[in-house]
Amino acid sequence: MAELVESQNTEYLKILVVDHHEDFLKSTESMLKQRGLIIFKATNAISALSQFELRLPDFVLLEIDLPIIDGFVVLRKMKSLLKGMNHHTRILMLTERNHVNDVKKALAEGAHDYLVKPISRERLLEKIQKHIIHVETPKTG
Repeated sequence: MAELVESQNTEYLKILVVDHHEDFLKSTESMLKQRGLIIFKATNAISALSQFELRLPDFVLLEIDLPIIDGFVVLRKMKSLLKGMNHHTRILMLTERNHVNDVKKALAEGAHDYLVKPISRERLLEKIQKHIIHVETPKTG
């Protein structure tokens, strides 16, 4: 899976990572930037929605257990913002809890996939690769 950049044009892929754990944000940002992806970070729902509207990312890695406003509320708002737009953002939910109900709820509310923490580098790249075909990037040349 290390060939993520080689197999797809990721030069323009933007990923918004939303998590209240700074360590997770830093390690994920470092790993994805090494692959040539453009990374934006948010630690709470308000910042996440602001970044989402401003940056219109191709992918969102969204923690369910955010403080004050949870990830499900953020997911619904992001999906609502996307209605009527000609943009296809893939939203992957993150959780530390391996509860079947969380997974079902996330998928029912419009998430494209989910990951249970801790997430290995390989697993994260595999999930991104799985969804990259649904993202339209500008053509170069």
